[in-house]
Amino acid sequence: MEKFMYDSSLDEHANYQHWRYLNDCEREMFGERKLTECEAKQRFGELKRDGWLIKQNDEAKADRRRNDQS
Repeated sequence: MEKFMYDSSLDEHANYQHWRYLNDCEREMFGERKLTECEAKQRFGELKRDGWLIKQNDEAKADRRRNDQS
């Protein structure tokens, strides 16, 4: 399963669309109901406001740098 990483070179809508696709796939894989459009937009906004989406991207970049150095 691909892990979502917020791409600051893309606009918020493009990031949301990618996150939504991955979230739908993950929910389907685990037999969970997909979020409605309203629920998905609200959840994405919460994750972005809380800094979680950006934090995950920063951590992934740091991991790649560490791996490149080894």
